Amino acid sequence: MTRTPAITTRAVRERRAAAGPGRRHTLTRLVWVVVAFACAGLLVFAGWAAWSGHRRAVEQASVTSQNIARALMQHTERMIDSVDMLLKMTARELGPDAADPVRRSSVTATLAYVTQNLRHVLAVRVLDGQTGELLFDFVRSREIGEAGDRATVAAHARETIEGLVVGLPTFDPVSRSWLTPVSRRIGGRVGIAGNIVVAHIAVEAMVDVLREIELGEDGVLSIIRTDGRIIARHPFNAAHMGQDVSASPLFRRLLPKAPFGTYDHVAVSDGVRRIFAYRRLEAAPLVVTIGIARSVVLSAWMANARRDFSIALGAMLLLVVAGVFLSREARRRDAAECALVASEERMRLSLQAARMVAWEQDPSTDFVMRSDNARELLGLGSGHLQDYLERVHPEDRVGLLTSAEGATGEAAVEYRYRQPDGTEIWLASRGTVLQGDGAAPRLVGVTFDITDRKLAEEAAWRAAHHDVLTGLANRALFQQRLEEALGAAARNGHGLALLLVDLDDFKSINDTLGHDAGDALLKATAERLKAAAGEAAVARLGGDEFAVILIGCDAARSGAEADRILKALHEPFAYEGLTLASRASIGIAVYPDHHTSPSELMKDADMALYAAKEGGRHRAVIYAAHMRQSIEHRMTVARGMRAALAEGEILPYYQPNICLATGRIIGFEALARWRHPRRGLLTPSAFASAFEDPELAVAIGQRMMAEIASDIRRWLGQGLDCGRIALNLSTAEFREPHLADALLETLAAAQVPTRFFEVEVTETVLLGHAMEQVSAMLHRLRDGGVRIALDDFGTGYASLTHLKQFPVDDIKIDQSFVRDLERDEDDAAIVAAVIGLGRSLGKQVIAEGVETEGQLRYLRERGCNSAQGYLFAKPMIGSRVEGFLRGHTPERWLMTERLIPAA
Repeated sequence: MTRTPAITTRAVRERRAAAGPGRRHTLTRLVWVVVAFACAGLLVFAGWAAWSGHRRAVEQASVTSQNIARALMQHTERMIDSVDMLLKMTARELGPDAADPVRRSSVTATLAYVTQNLRHVLAVRVLDGQTGELLFDFVRSREIGEAGDRATVAAHARETIEGLVVGLPTFDPVSRSWLTPVSRRIGGRVGIAGNIVVAHIAVEAMVDVLREIELGEDGVLSIIRTDGRIIARHPFNAAHMGQDVSASPLFRRLLPKAPFGTYDHVAVSDGVRRIFAYRRLEAAPLVVTIGIARSVVLSAWMANARRDFSIALGAMLLLVVAGVFLSREARRRDAAECALVASEERMRLSLQAARMVAWEQDPSTDFVMRSDNARELLGLGSGHLQDYLERVHPEDRVGLLTSAEGATGEAAVEYRYRQPDGTEIWLASRGTVLQGDGAAPRLVGVTFDITDRKLAEEAAWRAAHHDVLTGLANRALFQQRLEEALGAAARNGHGLALLLVDLDDFKSINDTLGHDAGDALLKATAERLKAAAGEAAVARLGGDEFAVILIGCDAARSGAEADRILKALHEPFAYEGLTLASRASIGIAVYPDHHTSPSELMKDADMALYAAKEGGRHRAVIYAAHMRQSIEHRMTVARGMRAALAEGEILPYYQPNICLATGRIIGFEALARWRHPRRGLLTPSAFASAFEDPELAVAIGQRMMAEIASDIRRWLGQGLDCGRIALNLSTAEFREPHLADALLETLAAAQVPTRFFEVEVTETVLLGHAMEQVSAMLHRLRDGGVRIALDDFGTGYASLTHLKQFPVDDIKIDQSFVRDLERDEDDAAIVAAVIGLGRSLGKQVIAEGVETEGQLRYLRERGCNSAQGYLFAKPMIGSRVEGFLRGHTPERWLMTERLIPAA
């Protein structure tokens, strides 16, 4: 039987490998050795030349900077010597009596003549060494201040030796220039007061001299006192005048050892590295420094170095080209000998890396020749096909044999295979038939390991179809299982119950104990549901909602099963030393009693779950047809409300609030109305379900607030005092964290003062979980100038507590108490008690729903502050408020005989 190249025997491959790499041509190696040595020599020579040039450039820069420093030192010494001679002459000519007018006149004339050649000297003065009093003053051309004089006297008081004192540069606001005082003591000794003669030198003149020295870009020249304080610098910068540089290497290490020298230093002020030269003056306590930037010093060297390296690289390139040309023939011969060995080695490594076995089968004998790595992957080498089939999983053998008989090379068959150690792996085989010239056909192909892919596919499938936290099926897998269960129920004629389970107090556990506790509760719920119904029938749909499928279950049995699940879920469980208990609500839908499609059955169960929540929670409710009608009504209202908001059909109607003491209008309550295109004007009772949708509730509130702010702005623009406009905010609006800021910003954008606005809240808002957030919002509104009213007072559970905990300004008596106060003594007593409570707490009391004269008389007699109701006016659109305000007569509501109702 002829073998294919893919499965060449090990002996043949070893002979070819031995004949390849061992016959490298000697001339090729010699050529590249010569090229390598030549290139290395060129690089060494270029490097040595660059190093030598660098050293010479640095040495030349050091010599240049020293020469400049010497010249600058000599110039500075001459300048200081001339100033010192001027000081000595002034002290000698003026004598001990600085007040003698003859001497003063003579000295002034002399100084005027001498300073013509000393342009850097602006003034010469004599000062009292103890008091600092000005005894003699010569100013050459312009006035200067006395700030430098005080510093000079203070400096001499600190000096411990006689001689010339160079002061710190001082900015003189009179002459608007920097001055450096140079002074001597007259007629006194150290520690003994005497007069001081001082010459003020213009720093500008000193800097002008420094500017004449060209040092290139980033060059620096400085004159510094020996204590490290700068008195002149070029380039000039006022921030450097008097700067202390005593911590630099010059003053810490170099100057104490030698009066002149050079050093390399990076300046802290600008980060530039320079080569510095310094020299200390003998005639004065000064040091001059010259700094030349290394970039300037090395610019020519860098150009030469680049040129040298370019030449070296060019020569190296020529050598390489020559080496390539000389060795090409030798490589060509070597490549031909190694190509076959390399190809076979790559094939072997590829098969090994891919965990793939190449094979060839003789159909007449079923003998299979396999590649050398077969024993590593399969646990057997070449041999009879039956030995291999015994290790294939029994369920997969038929498929493998069928694939081999019809081999086309297009598709691979996948099957399970047991290795000698008992490990089961997944393999895939692909083969094709080869027809030889006059020889019997052969079957050749490859077998490769796909275990990792199968495991990855299984993990990906599980991740895509299972909940990460609980391990239960997720919504997608549950939908699939529900469809399969409904199909089986239809075929077998049995029933099926779908249970949607929702935890009642999951949010409170999350909020109080943290998300870890919430996760523990979800895991415990999953385990109990699996124990009750089996893992295959339970899923987590999201959040704290689970689903359960009960096979062969009718409505009666499903209710009993649901009760059993509720009891199991209510059992306490331990979490970090705490004993927690949870409750749940369950909605039940039954096939085929309710619906037959998966989507409709899910809707039925969801509606039943909603009914269970609405009915008090911790219960199981079976779906009924009327539930769908209620849901559909809410959905219809929600769709209509979204359209109404888009079309601007939601408008505020205003009902006046009348002061019972004066009869005046003190404000209005804004009530939402829907101007329906077909049904006319609708009150909130027709669209109350829209407020159960948080998104719609917030959108309605925003629309109402915008319309109210616009109406108030219009009324104020017409000079009408509308009083406070009150708006009732829903619970959903208080869940918005930026509610208070949004209301205040809306008023500010409409240019409406906050004193014209009031917020009404009901006790249902105050009884929510986020009491701290609601309290913070109310305080934010109160601080912004908005009043707070507690609406429907007396109908809640903790009204007195709310009056204490929250910033309430007004109390509104619910109309249910006002309606029957003339006939019901209990209602009348409640109204009287609320009015008295408001008076005691200093809060305004507003009665709602006033419709009769008797109700109004009762409220006024008991001291109620204000009232609103149909007796005064029905709610009106904003355009009618203007006429109502103009036509209102307070006296009509103050009549004692008979009250006239509103028209």
